[in-house]
Amino acid sequence: MTPHIDTTLSRRKDEIRNLLIAGAVDKKATRDLLDELNEIYAYDAASAKATTAKSMRYAGYGQQIEAIVAYLEDEQEPRTLREIIDGVLAGGYRGGGKEQAAGLNFSLKIFLTGAGSKGKRAPLKIKGDRVGLKGWEDERWQS
Repeated sequence: MTPHIDTTLSRRKDEIRNLLIAGAVDKKATRDLLDELNEIYAYDAASAKATTAKSMRYAGYGQQIEAIVAYLEDEQEPRTLREIIDGVLAGGYRGGGKEQAAGLNFSLKIFLTGAGSKGKRAPLKIKGDRVGLKGWEDERWQS
């Protein structure tokens, strides 16, 4: 949820609670306010679930390169090395021991310039300072 929406909904919840506690509304208005409050709580729950799902998106990947490829598939456009590392870690990836960022950086380098960059199965390519999937058309690097 964006900070502005979060603040607005939080204020509205407080307003509704205060009206209900004060008994300042009739029965129909009370039902309407309770319905509105339920909608706000449902929105909060859906937003929290979506945030949690996104923050754990890459947690299940055992290999660094699998998480990197999944991140690029989700993004659908080339990213810098730093963006990839930050995005994969923000997505919950926890493989590679204590130094996950260093491990991801090492994996990227292996798959861009080392043994992992050779052959038909190499998944990544780099153009300038951005990395994408090997099968992507050149136009993706133009934006």
